[in-house]
Amino acid sequence: EGEVIRRTEVAASPDHLRRAMAGLVGDSMQRPPAYSAVKVAGRKLYEAARQGQTVEAASRPIHVSDFDLLSCDGRDAAFRVICSSGTYVRVLAADVGRALGCGAHLIRLRRTQIGAFDVGEATPPGAPGEPLPIERAVAHLPALRLEREEAVAAGHGRILGPAGIAGPYAVFSPEGRLIGIYRDDGAKAMPEMILAPRD
Repeated sequence: EGEVIRRTEVAASPDHLRRAMAGLVGDSMQRPPAYSAVKVAGRKLYEAARQGQTVEAASRPIHVSDFDLLSCDGRDAAFRVICSSGTYVRVLAADVGRALGCGAHLIRLRRTQIGAFDVGEATPPGAPGEPLPIERAVAHLPALRLEREEAVAAGHGRILGPAGIAGPYAVFSPEGRLIGIYRDDGAKAMPEMILAPRD
């Protein structure tokens, strides 16, 4: 949508595309686009943009692990990107176009994986089937099996002794039931989320 303000010929080859995409692999800072739900001073950017106002959010760190060209047909190209959470893929596409001097935008975007969950395991909304075990949600985290007394305390969201594990970790009862997620904070372990019922 919008008014065409400039036209230019697209003369980029697949090799040009690959070089431009390779230049975006790694760590960088990315500014959220004007039409996004990011808030600045309590206001969503897209609300300001729809009113013709220009409000910019601060750039945020992102990481692109892989940015691969799958096919190139005339002006359209298909690609696969593996990136950190919070990355705007449409900004990556625009950055590729800027590097090529011709501009670029998305015409389709499909998320095929988030964390440990892959689209190959997905089911249609109308036929969801059996839910996955709750333990799958924390499969990417380190796991800690607690002793009985600790498990009871954790089930009530109490502070525990530090486990010496970097980052958040999943805590389980002696029987292997997921209790919640904890994070070490100096000389104590603080609960971030508790799933166990209060006994």
